[in-house]
Amino acid sequence: MNQCASLTNDPTELAAALKARGYLKLRCRPDVAAAVSAVLTEADAFFSLPQALKDQNTLSDLCEGYRGLGSEYSYVEERPDLHESFWVHAFNAEKARARLDHHGRPLYHSMLRAAELFDQTIATILVSLQRYYGVPNADEPHFATAFGSHLQLNFYAPPQHDRDLLMDCHEDGLLFTILHSNASGLEIRTPDGSFEPVTTERGELFIMSGDIAMLLSGGEIQPLYHRVRNMPQVRKRMSLMYFANPDASHTRRLKPWRETDVNHNVDIMRRVIENPLKFGLPPIPIVR
Repeated sequence: MNQCASLTNDPTELAAALKARGYLKLRCRPDVAAAVSAVLTEADAFFSLPQALKDQNTLSDLCEGYRGLGSEYSYVEERPDLHESFWVHAFNAEKARARLDHHGRPLYHSMLRAAELFDQTIATILVSLQRYYGVPNADEPHFATAFGSHLQLNFYAPPQHDRDLLMDCHEDGLLFTILHSNASGLEIRTPDGSFEPVTTERGELFIMSGDIAMLLSGGEIQPLYHRVRNMPQVRKRMSLMYFANPDASHTRRLKPWRETDVNHNVDIMRRVIENPLKFGLPPIPIVR
């Protein structure tokens, strides 16, 4: 059963939306909405803690848990993204849970549950796109995503910053991003080069395509470029994002759904592994 009630079972309709706009906006099932709400509640409590207690839940060697202000960038290192964040990889969950303290574990556990549900949504999208492109044996995803993906909660405090953009314009360099934000600020680039604001209400998800979806589709599904504007009237803003990627492998190749000049002789798996490095992010785990 689809995780989002409006996630169509018609592959042509879903593909047409992604090809035309680069995104989907979906209404969630109640359990998915409840999982997102639980994460936001726990995140509000965690990010209200003194800095020293947040820092105790930084697991730098695993790229898990808390990450401080300015640890990522969207365009150039000289303009870091102005948010704190909390990271969860299903691949690292067993090790991470054993090391987080009682301040970090509730948020981590709630994010693990949301990540599981989001990954099921990605699987549904992949099956629809495989059917649309006529891929053989399309009824199951041809690659897993649970261990190549991570869930990230970005916490913004807009009044603390003078910069016009809290996050510069970029695309996420991955397969798809599932996003829910509790306040305004997100802007997407339209085909004419202008930007329009996007908000998500309770029970809504916004799904953006990335570079890997572009390569798999032979260029038909273009990455969605987006940014976060500073809205000083917003006291705090939380954005929950599932950065979905194929499980990374040094031995397995990713076959495109549609072969064109865009992906001819492109090692898509190599792009999966290398793309995060463009944004100051750690490499994704190599599963096999």
